[in-house]
Amino acid sequence: MEEIRGIYAADYTNWSQLGGQDSKIHVITREEGSGTRSAFEDLVMDGYRITPRAIVQDSNGAVRQLVADDTFSIGFISLGLVDIGVRPVKALEIDNVAATSDNVLSGDYKLYRSFLFVALEEPEGDIMRFIEFIQSPEGHTIMSAEGLIPDYKPLDD
Repeated sequence: MEEIRGIYAADYTNWSQLGGQDSKIHVITREEGSGTRSAFEDLVMDGYRITPRAIVQDSNGAVRQLVADDTFSIGFISLGLVDIGVRPVKALEIDNVAATSDNVLSGDYKLYRSFLFVALEEPEGDIMRFIEFIQSPEGHTIMSAEGLIPDYKPLDD
């Protein structure tokens, strides 16, 4: 985790500083205001700022494509986008823990964010039916197909 933070803070600028080839690290990031970037800053950066030299992209798909096309780049995207496309990218192990659905669900893989539904009042009607659908086996199937990791939580919490 510290090495990733160091890359994004520009403490490391060449892969040779981390035991790799002598090549500049091409840092790819999402734009400010992106939920993916916000989660990355919260989970990884620990108050450090992402280098202004980073290449900024406006979608996870664009980050994924740049990383797939450049051996010396690094970026962050949703786990569900890693294995799609002609040239898949590799999800990094963090502190010797692989980026798998099981490791995310167990809490062992630390780079994940939850999606929340919020409402001004107790959900009912169409809103409640939508939430129930999302929590159903069919909803889980759709979420899984979109690269999300469904984790059923009862509404009673």
